[in-house]
Amino acid sequence: MLALVFNELSAYAKRLKVKLSLENLSYASSGYGKNVAQIEEILSIIDDGTMGITLDYCHAEATGQTFSLLEKYKNKICNIHISNRAHRAFDAESPKLKALLTKLQDYGYSGPFTMELNRECTTEEILETKLILKRILDEKVAIGG
Repeated sequence: MLALVFNELSAYAKRLKVKLSLENLSYASSGYGKNVAQIEEILSIIDDGTMGITLDYCHAEATGQTFSLLEKYKNKICNIHISNRAHRAFDAESPKLKALLTKLQDYGYSGPFTMELNRECTTEEILETKLILKRILDEKVAIGG
């Protein structure tokens, strides 16, 4: 059934000239796709080699899969969802976030980055998250990283 649905979606996406991207799920999700093995199984059924990966940082951190997913799919990543735990805003730089952004730059990934914050975040929290991300990215570029 999964192959049937995604074959139709894939054909539709190609007609529209858009790329499909599979997002890793969180531990709280009842779905399948929380780790490399599960995503690999899904892709083996539905991917004709053109599907991308959306790496959701919040989900990956919650499942402990951030760098496993990044290493496995570094060449298929076409979007990064950025948020702190439970899709909250960042109020400070974190070593794990810095490590992720550094690795992404090492791999030549330049975006997009999508802030995926919950609806309870204030405008100030959204702006602070944006500034933190920008500061880390600018710092990495400035030092040649």
